Amino acid sequence: MRAPLHAFWHGPRLPEMARVSLESFVELGHPITLHTYDPIEGVPAGVMMADAAKILPRDQIFIQPTEKSLAPFTDRFRYEMLAQGIGTWVDCDLLAVRPVKARDYNVGWVDDHAMNGAVLHLPAGSPLLEELRAMCTTPGWLPPWYRGLRRLRYRLKYWRDKNFDYRSLGVGTIGPFALTHYVKAMGLAHLATAPAVHYPVPYEDTAALVGDPAGVRRYITDETECIHLWNSRLNRELGGKPPAEGSFYDHVLKRTWRAALGVPLTA
Repeated sequence: MRAPLHAFWHGPRLPEMARVSLESFVELGHPITLHTYDPIEGVPAGVMMADAAKILPRDQIFIQPTEKSLAPFTDRFRYEMLAQGIGTWVDCDLLAVRPVKARDYNVGWVDDHAMNGAVLHLPAGSPLLEELRAMCTTPGWLPPWYRGLRRLRYRLKYWRDKNFDYRSLGVGTIGPFALTHYVKAMGLAHLATAPAVHYPVPYEDTAALVGDPAGVRRYITDETECIHLWNSRLNRELGGKPPAEGSFYDHVLKRTWRAALGVPLTA
């Protein structure tokens, strides 16, 4: 039995990248559930559906105001999902190279300094998960890594604007930045997986995703379970254009990426 996985999407239709992502987990035998607030088109066969309101009420949806991003909401959503103890979270811009191993603490290093939660599992009720959830319910919460004048500036923002709260903080603050801080602060960093496991292609080299498959292949190791496609940065690399014929991302959209990497489905 593969580890049960959970994902979220908000919008009327799944984009092609998300379809390929979810399909890749289904192909490896993972039970995977997609949480949505409304009916959605384009859901691949084998993906189970669930009402996202059972994790967080619809009225909790928000868009980060300055960067117009849903990402901070999905950060909160995954913490609340994990609190229900129903499985492991996965983003919809991952390709499953091999099955995702079940781990009590499944958080991964991106590089020597930072972690990410595109694949995330934390024990329900654990101090780490409760600390992450508390960010979104504690009045006046500020990142503990903010110091000096920066901390003072944000205190003033809370004082001047009664609507200012965690939803107003920058993209990544309650996500990867907080995850990295609290995992380290609680002495759990040794449990994080190496970058090659879930983040083999560095964020700084997303050009590899739109180039020859060999550029991605060189990052894949026997440890690799997933490839994170870094959706936002990948879109910037493409600049609104379709991927070049024969590029790795072209193979992704054609469902031939496993062959292009030389990683058979049975791996």
